[in-house]
Amino acid sequence: METLVIVLAAVVLAALVSVIACLRRMSALNAEKTAVAEEKAALAGENAVLSSRLKSQEETFRALEEQRAEARLQLEEERKKAFESQRKQMEESFRLLSEQNSAGLRRQNAESITELLKPIQEKFGE
Repeated sequence: METLVIVLAAVVLAALVSVIACLRRMSALNAEKTAVAEEKAALAGENAVLSSRLKSQEETFRALEEQRAEARLQLEEERKKAFESQRKQMEESFRLLSEQNSAGLRRQNAESITELLKPIQEKFGE
C-alpha cells in the first residue's frame, strides 16, 4: 500500500509538474501574442501617421502645382500687357514722328515755294 501511495504521489507530482510546464508555456505564448499585438498596433499607428503625412504632402504638392499654373498664367498676362503697352507707345511715337516730319516737310516746302516765288514777285512788283 505504501508503494501504491508513493507511486500515486509520484504520478500526481509528475502530472503537477506537467501542468506547471504547460501553464508556463501558455504564459510565454500569451506574452508573445501580446507583444505581437502591441507591435501590430504600433505599426498600424505608424502607418496611419505616414499615410497622413503622405496625404498632406500630396495636398501641398497639388496646391503648389496650382500656384505655379496660376503664376504662369499671370506672368503670361503681364507679358501680353507689357507687349501691348510697348506696341502702343511705339505706335504713338511713330505717329508723333510722322506728324513732326510732315510739319517739317510742309515748312520746307513753303520756304522752297517762297524762295521760288521771290524772283517772280520781284519781277511783277508784288
